[in-house]
Amino acid sequence: MRNFEPLLPAVEEIIFSHEYCEVAGRLCGHCHIGEALYRCLDCFHAEAMCQTCITARHTQIPFHRIDRWTGTFFKRDSLSSLGMTLHLGHHGAPCPHKSKARTMTIGHINGFHSIPVIFCSCFPLLDDLSQLLGAKLFPPTVSHPASAFTFTLLDQMHAFSLSAKISTYDHHDILQRLTNGAFPQEAPDRYHEVYRVLRLWRLLASKRRSGQTHGIDQVIRSRRPGSLSVRCPACPEVGFNVDKATIDAASEEESHKYMLYLSIDGNYALKLLRKRSDAKDRPLNEGNGYFVPDEPYKLYLQHAGTSSDQSTCAHLRAVRQQNVSKFKNTVYSGVVSVQCARHCMYTSQGTVNLEKGEAFCRLDYALVYALCEAFNLPWIKLSSDIWCQYYVNLVERIRQCFPQMVPLFERLQGAVPKMHIKGHKQDCQFRHAFNYHPHSGETCGEGIETTWAEQNQAAASTKYQNAGHRQESLDDFFGFGNWRKSQGIVDYVTRRYTTCKADLDKREKSFETLTKKQDPKTIAAWEAMDTTPKQVNGVWTSVYIASYPGEKEAREPRHHHDGDGDDCDFDDSDFDAATSDTKFVYRGIELEDEQQRIQKLAKSHEPTDTTLVSARAKHFWAVVKWLADLEKRFPSLQDYVADADSFSFSEEIPLYLPSHWDDQTRPAELKPLAEIEFALRKGQCYDSLEDLRVAIQVHNVNIQDKRADTRGQRANTRAQNYLDTLTADKTAAADRYRRYRAALLRLGFSETDSSLQPLLSSQLWGKNMGAPAELGDTRTHEPWYWIIGRPPDLNDEQRAIWTLEDDRVRWFRARAALDRCREEKEILEAEIIRIHRSFQKMSAVWLELSKMCTTPGMRSYAYKQADMYERFRDEALEAIRTTFKIEE
Repeated sequence: MRNFEPLLPAVEEIIFSHEYCEVAGRLCGHCHIGEALYRCLDCFHAEAMCQTCITARHTQIPFHRIDRWTGTFFKRDSLSSLGMTLHLGHHGAPCPHKSKARTMTIGHINGFHSIPVIFCSCFPLLDDLSQLLGAKLFPPTVSHPASAFTFTLLDQMHAFSLSAKISTYDHHDILQRLTNGAFPQEAPDRYHEVYRVLRLWRLLASKRRSGQTHGIDQVIRSRRPGSLSVRCPACPEVGFNVDKATIDAASEEESHKYMLYLSIDGNYALKLLRKRSDAKDRPLNEGNGYFVPDEPYKLYLQHAGTSSDQSTCAHLRAVRQQNVSKFKNTVYSGVVSVQCARHCMYTSQGTVNLEKGEAFCRLDYALVYALCEAFNLPWIKLSSDIWCQYYVNLVERIRQCFPQMVPLFERLQGAVPKMHIKGHKQDCQFRHAFNYHPHSGETCGEGIETTWAEQNQAAASTKYQNAGHRQESLDDFFGFGNWRKSQGIVDYVTRRYTTCKADLDKREKSFETLTKKQDPKTIAAWEAMDTTPKQVNGVWTSVYIASYPGEKEAREPRHHHDGDGDDCDFDDSDFDAATSDTKFVYRGIELEDEQQRIQKLAKSHEPTDTTLVSARAKHFWAVVKWLADLEKRFPSLQDYVADADSFSFSEEIPLYLPSHWDDQTRPAELKPLAEIEFALRKGQCYDSLEDLRVAIQVHNVNIQDKRADTRGQRANTRAQNYLDTLTADKTAAADRYRRYRAALLRLGFSETDSSLQPLLSSQLWGKNMGAPAELGDTRTHEPWYWIIGRPPDLNDEQRAIWTLEDDRVRWFRARAALDRCREEKEILEAEIIRIHRSFQKMSAVWLELSKMCTTPGMRSYAYKQADMYERFRDEALEAIRTTFKIEE
C-alpha cells in the first residue's frame, strides 16, 4: 500500500483516460469508410470503429456491451440498435427460409440484452426450446418464450450461489445494475423467469454429475436407486471400496479400520418461515438427494408423534431456551442431518425437517435412512451432542417403527463430540467421551458444526423460499460441500497422517516414562483393571476419574431431603441414638439456610403475602423446637438463648450453632458439636463450589446458544430472562460459599488455607468449553476454585495414597491417548486405500457408462468424467507411495 500511495493520482488519470478515445468520431480504421463512433466494453484492446465493422466483428459474440461516442462522452448503446440480429440453427448465419424476427430479452453475465431473434424454419418440427438450447440459451417457458438466459450466466449464478451463497434475487439485482447502473429500474425485470430456470439448471446439473442421466444405477447396484448425492470416498462402502470378506475376516481389535463413523446434529438456522407460498410446490429431486422422501416421512410422524424431547443431563439445559425462542412463525424450525463424522460429508437421504426441536423420533428417521445401505457393516459409531439421552430406549423406539433395522441399531455405539462433552455433567465426560471409547481413533465429532457455519450463510434466502425450492437449494448446498471435500480429501487425510505419526512418537515416549516410574506390580494391577464405567449405588465411577480416600466423607452430607418439601427432615426419633449429634447440627444448618431463603422472599413480597406468612410460621415453630432441643441437650446454655417471642420475624432469631461464637467465646460444652459443624461446613463449601462451577458452565452454554441462534426483540427478552435466572444461580452458589466459609472461619479454619480461599465477585466466571478456544485462552487462568487439589492436612500415608491415585489416573489417560493415536494411524491408512479404490471404481464406472451412451455428447461427457476420476486416483496413489508408504 505504501508503494501505491504516491502513484494513486497517476493511476486515477489512466483510469479516466478510458473515458475518451482519440480516434472516436474520425474515419474508421478498419474499413476507412464509416465514422468510428462505437467501441466494445468487453473486447480486449477494443478500439473505436464504425457501425458496420462492430456488428460484423460481433456476429459470434452478440452479448457484448458497446458505447457510442456523442461528441463529448461515451454513452451506453446496444448491438441490436445497430441492426444486430441473433440467428438460430445455422451457427449464427441467416436461415435461407426467411422468417420474422422476435425481440427477446437475453440474460448474460454482463446484464440483460434486448435483441431480435430469428428462429430457423428449415425443420418445422424443431421447436423453439430445442433451437434456443442448441444456441446455449435456456428459456423459462417451453412455447413462444420472450426471454432466455445463457448457459454461461446460469453456470455463474449456480457457482456464486454455492460458493458465495448469493441469492437469485441479489444476482438478478446485479444484472439489472450491470445493464443500467444509473437507472437500474429501467432494466428488464426477469427475476421470476431466472428463478424458475435456475431451479431446472440445478436439477439437470445434479443428475448429469451423479451419472443418473447416463443410467449409473445399472452399473452400481449396491446404492439406493435414483440417488443424486455425492458419497464420501473414504468411508467404508461394501462392494465399492471394501470387500465384505475383508470385513468379515477382521477381528474386533481391527474394527476401527472398517467402522462407519457418523455424526447427527440439528440446525435451527436453516428454518422455513410461515408465509404466503405455493402449497403445491414440491422438490424436483424428491427424496433423491440428502433429504428423506417427504410423503413417507409425514406418514411416519403421524404414527410416531412430533413432541420435543427435554434434556436429562443437567448441563444440557440450553434446550429450555430453544423451546421458548426459536420456533415462532416457522413451518420448519430447522433440520437434522447425518454426516460421516470423520470427513464431514452429508449422507444420502440423511436429513429431515424439524418442527419443534430435536425430537428423538425425527433423529431416528434420519438415522434409519442414512444407515439403509450399511447393513453389511458390523461396526457403526454415532456422534451426537445429546447422545447421553438419545440412546435411552433407542432400540425400543426403532423396534416399534422400524423392526427390520433393530439388528443394525444393536451394533450402534455412541459418543458425545469432544467440545460438546465439556458442557455435560461429569459422568457423561468419561462415559460418552471419544477419548475413552476404544476404536474411536482421534475422531472429534464436531465437524458437523463447521459445515453448519457455512450453510447458515444461505439461511437468509432459503427461509423465504417455497418448501420444495428450499429443499432443492439445501440439497444443492450439501452436495457442493461434499464435492469440495472429495476434491481435497487426499490432501486432508495426508496432512492428518503426518501429524498423527508425529503425535504417536511423542505419546509413546510419554507413556513409557509414566510406566517406568511405577513398580511393575502396580502396573500389572492397573492393566488388570476394567476400563468400563460402572454405576454403584447411583454413582458412576471410572478408571479415568480419581477417587481419593476420605474425599467422599469430607464432602458429605449434601442434599439430604426426604421429598416432602420441608427442609427440616429430622424428627424426635433422630435424637434417640448416640450418633444424633451430627443430625442435630445438620438440622440447625438447614434452619439457617431456610432463614436466608425467607430473607430473600421478604425482599420480593409484601409482609401480608400468603407465601411469606406461611413460610415464616412454619419456620418459627421449627426454630422454637430447635432451641428447646438445644436447651434440653445443654442446660447451661439457657442464659445464652434468647426468647424466640422477642423477635418480630423468625428469620431474625439466633440459632446458637457452635459457629455463632468464635473460639474464644464459645461455651466449652459445644466443643464436640463444633468439630461436627466444622466437618459439615467444610463439605458444604466444597458442595457450593461444585454448584458454582455447574452454574457457570450452564450459563456459558446458554449464552453461547443465545448469541448464535436467538433473533428478534421478544425472543431475546425471553431468552435474557432465562439467562438472568442462570446468573442468579451463580450468585446464590457464591453467597452460600461465602456464608459457609465465614462460619468455618469462626470454627477455627485458617485464613491462609489455600484449599478454600475468599471468593470475589470478579471470580464468578470460567472458560466456555462449549465454544471454540479464543486467542490468549492458554495464557488466561481461571479462578482458583476450578483447580482445587487435595486437602492440605493429609498425613504421609494419605499423601502417598493420593499421589498414587493421581498417577493411576494420569497413566490410564495417557494410555487411552496413546491407544487412540495408534487407532487413528491405522484408520487413516485404511482410509487412503479406500479413497484410491473409490476413485478407481468411479473411473471404471464412467468408462462403462460411455459404452451405454446413445449420443456422442453423452459419450464425450462420460469420458471426461472418467479422466477426472483417473486424476483423483493417481493423486491418491502418489500419497500411498510417498507419505503412507504402504502397499495397495
